[in-house]
Amino acid sequence: MIATEFSADRLNEIITALRAGGWEEVRLLNQPAEFLQREENDAENPSRLVLHRLLSDCQLIVLDDCVSGHSAFALSHLIRAGAEIKNRAMLLLADGTRSSAENDATVVAAYVAGFDMLLMKPFDNADLESFAQRILKHTAKFNFTATRAVPNFVG
Repeated sequence: MIATEFSADRLNEIITALRAGGWEEVRLLNQPAEFLQREENDAENPSRLVLHRLLSDCQLIVLDDCVSGHSAFALSHLIRAGAEIKNRAMLLLADGTRSSAENDATVVAAYVAGFDMLLMKPFDNADLESFAQRILKHTAKFNFTATRAVPNFVG
């Protein structure tokens, strides 16, 4: 997980909800440098960002809307740019405390950015568990081995 806004207790609740939703393993990554790394040894692209090996076998990536001051929308493009992550489900946790018009714009932006699901904060654990179950069922249709989730929140 990479999160900036959640307390340790809330992170534990989120991990518990994802596990209750059927995800056997949930990883916590605390800084963007832990999941995106600059690859310097690639002769063709000597300075490209690559997905960290800890994310390469994950089937669900959950991004908080702001990660260490970086927009989830920008990070989602960096994450999806890696060949290792093309068919991974992505869930956005967005700030739902704004006006209705702003929330509507966020929904459209998440859709355009390629997020598979959106959950507005604050949310209860039952909602997250339900989303996690639905994503697990969806990934099973595409023959993914859906055993790992990486909720991306920086703490």
